[in-house]
Amino acid sequence: MQALVDSKVVQGISKAHRTPKRPHPEEILSTVGRAYGLAAGQVLDRSHPEAYWVAVYLLRRVGNLSLREVAGRVGVTAARISQIQTKMEQGRISRQAFAVLSH
Repeated sequence: MQALVDSKVVQGISKAHRTPKRPHPEEILSTVGRAYGLAAGQVLDRSHPEAYWVAVYLLRRVGNLSLREVAGRVGVTAARISQIQTKMEQGRISRQAFAVLSH
């Protein structure tokens, strides 16, 4: 999608707005880890399900990674990533998860 946007001639929109800065996936994992008192490497090992779900959601929505990229990173199917994303968007989260997502 980004390549399609970059190939278009756009007038009146700054380049910064056409290519928003996205955090690196490792930054997302570190942020979630800090919020839950975990090392970044522990966030995706599923020992803390809520941190795992928040990280998956943020990798998709903030990091702008594809379903396939997130699935490959965490070792599940793209369908499972889609399920997690849907549940998060339906508001099935704790106050702590909401606080992480609000920052």
